[in-house]
Amino acid sequence: QTTYVVNARAPHLYMVSRDLYGSERQWKAIANWNSLKAPYDLRPGQELVIKKAPTLSTAEADALLISTWEKMDRKDIAQGIAQIQEAPAEAKVEAPLPEPEPAVAAPAAVAVLATPPPEPVEEAAAEPTPAPEEKPKAEVKAIEAKPVEEKATHHRHWSFKTSLVLSYFNLKGDNSELNVNNSLVSDLDYGIELEAAYHLSERSELLLGASLEKMDIHPPSNGDEVEGESQYLGRFMVGIEDQVSPRVTLAAYGIYEQTPFVEPTTDGVNVEAIYVPQLEVGARWKFVEKGNFKAWFITDGILLLPTSSHGFDLKTGGGWLAGFKFANQFSKQTLTYGVSYRDLRQDTDESKNSLNTVYGNIGLIW
Repeated sequence: QTTYVVNARAPHLYMVSRDLYGSERQWKAIANWNSLKAPYDLRPGQELVIKKAPTLSTAEADALLISTWEKMDRKDIAQGIAQIQEAPAEAKVEAPLPEPEPAVAAPAAVAVLATPPPEPVEEAAAEPTPAPEEKPKAEVKAIEAKPVEEKATHHRHWSFKTSLVLSYFNLKGDNSELNVNNSLVSDLDYGIELEAAYHLSERSELLLGASLEKMDIHPPSNGDEVEGESQYLGRFMVGIEDQVSPRVTLAAYGIYEQTPFVEPTTDGVNVEAIYVPQLEVGARWKFVEKGNFKAWFITDGILLLPTSSHGFDLKTGGGWLAGFKFANQFSKQTLTYGVSYRDLRQDTDESKNSLNTVYGNIGLIW
């Protein structure tokens, strides 16, 4: 068992896990060893108990953290680590971990894992070096002078997203009483989506969203007259996403969305857009992470709650959604884009209704 002193090279649990073990997988174990609870905030100088021996050497840990911070466009932190790594041996304090070549002093940035025992310190001091009391001050100042924790983790910060939405859908309504089957298709509809995310912790965020989409709908070929063929559809959403592992994020949303339904008339059909409350739960499976590019596969189940409006008494319905989401991270913004397919079914006593939709979107997060 040893200790790890939190500083700017690894200001949160994910990065501490990378520093010690080369990946983020041990963050939960570190939290458990130290009885940390959500939102798992760390403070500079906080000592963490480490019960499992680190698997990275000093040089490997430095190289990994430098690469990670550079990918996150935090070159100031990467340069701080590199400067300490390149500093003369006299300015460094030996790490407590055994090194294959004891003649080479360990980089000072990793010396925070534990307080070195008196004997190694005295041996290192045998050479003409500055007083031991001055060494930690020089190391800490090299990085911790730069306030980076909030920017690196986004804790307690808002982010915002605006997206252009495109969709195409097929709407079917089969009325058993009138023995009428109606099928309508849309043009390539378009709209705008606004979303705000409040970062609850390193891995969880609260989402608030609203969108407005222009709908133009008509029969597949010239035929019946369609009333309400051109409308605007609104959608409101509140949800939460929780990253349970580096590869899997669970999601749950409450949605209030206008959904089109078909009503037969004497000379055609009438399309009514009805607000339907929905519950949507699912997962985002990250299958690509290369540099600033990431990709997820999305799988969601949808529950449509019963409601009454415009003469429709809608029963409980359901459906599913599947798709892909992509993200390219830049210095201050993230470009997101994706495509998905959604299948919804919600009936009344007189008719069976289905809505199949293909969605595409592209947007910016800042």
